Amino acid sequence: MEKPEHFLELSLLQQLDLAYADLGDTENQIKNLNDYLKIAQQLDNERMEGQTLHDIAFVYLGKSEFSIAIDYLGRSLKIAQKISSTQLKINSFKGLALSYLSIGDFDKGLEYCQEALLALRASDAKDFADSLGIPVHTASGLSRSSSRGVNRSLERISEKKIISIRWK
Repeated sequence: MEKPEHFLELSLLQQLDLAYADLGDTENQIKNLNDYLKIAQQLDNERMEGQTLHDIAFVYLGKSEFSIAIDYLGRSLKIAQKISSTQLKINSFKGLALSYLSIGDFDKGLEYCQEALLALRASDAKDFADSLGIPVHTASGLSRSSSRGVNRSLERISEKKIISIRWK
């Protein structure tokens, strides 16, 4: 297949993924995401591959299949570190933390939470906003309302004595 066909197929697979997720059809969602993963690998697109591994992991998390989710998240994290993707790295750490906390391994869960926070602290404003799913409204950073939301989130984290930072 030529690249334009790959991109059309990827677009259709993304739509199928959303449909399967809405229907709660996790088996077809996993199959679909694995098809997406194969194309990402054929295109040698590591960012897409890492994100797809992450997405597959979260389907398994939703099914409470934590050991499988941990495997996919570990693979996603390796790619994130290789390509220096702060957002994917933070999201992989967060997924690993959730997985380990869900199986009662609180030490490992907290360790991954701390890794996510360290990566977050080292990131720039855009990476920070992206990792939290906050749109960046201005070229210089966050809008005033987004900045207040980030500060409230950070204050809640600080109250739990996990970290102590303030976003300006």
